[in-house]
Amino acid sequence: MNGKKAATGDKCVLRSVRSQAVKLCICDRLGYAIRLKAKQADRQKQTAKWKIAMFQDGKSDETVTGNLPGAERLDSSLQLKVCWCPPGKFVMGSPPHEKGQYEGEDIVEQVFVTISRGFWMGKVPVTQGQWQRISESAPSQFFGTELPVEMVSWEEATSFCQKLTQVSRDLGELPAGWEYRLPTEAQWEYACRADWSTAYCFGNDAKKLGDYAWCEENSDFKTQDVGKKKPNAWGLCDMHGNIWEWCSDWYQERLTGGVDPEVTIPTSHRVVRGGCWLVVADICRSASRSRSVPHNRFDFLGLRVALVAVDE
Repeated sequence: MNGKKAATGDKCVLRSVRSQAVKLCICDRLGYAIRLKAKQADRQKQTAKWKIAMFQDGKSDETVTGNLPGAERLDSSLQLKVCWCPPGKFVMGSPPHEKGQYEGEDIVEQVFVTISRGFWMGKVPVTQGQWQRISESAPSQFFGTELPVEMVSWEEATSFCQKLTQVSRDLGELPAGWEYRLPTEAQWEYACRADWSTAYCFGNDAKKLGDYAWCEENSDFKTQDVGKKKPNAWGLCDMHGNIWEWCSDWYQERLTGGVDPEVTIPTSHRVVRGGCWLVVADICRSASRSRSVPHNRFDFLGLRVALVAVDE
């Protein structure tokens, strides 16, 4: 009997110990969850603190450059939102045997590029509403204030950037030493990749492109309102598809690497990037490039602005 009582007592003690251990484990997990939630809240607050970086009174202060990749700046008057692209390095071009390459693309060698200065990139392509406010014209084939502007030549796109710079300065929203312009080809691909080296800004699976882009498979064969698809890691939308976008560079077959490269020696064509509503997913890859004569206008070709520091 005494042995049985002792055994029963041992079992009770064991159950009690196990019960305490379970309680401690639950409390420990609960405490960890609370601490993790607090850390996440702090991180969200810190991100929110820098989420909108504004230029005020034309002064060049700490808000001129972004504090986090993808931090946003908004021209309050023009409602033009741009995202911060920090200085950095990347490999430009399509790697050998990348799936979806067009004929001849595999012989164009990749190059190493250094972006020495951070810059702001338009969160979305320039819309028809924004174009009309600055240029007072409506050139597009498709109509809608939130649709990307198209049917604009390279010269007209460049003129828009110049007018936008002047208007922003007149409104006191742009400090000296900064201007809107077309991005260089290197800036465009750097911003599109947003620290990713894959075929697209989100990975290599073309089947997921529909979450990020308007192309032949889902566009209904026309442009679509900007900003309706997922952004890349730096907050930029429609970098793949919807419309091809003019770049500042003259086109040449070979890519140019180095520090802040830009092809300024005239050729017959200018660079366009991004793919459009008319093409298949493969043509919308981050490295995919094309060209057009500067005076051409097409209903699949528009622009995205870059806001850059310039030497005066």
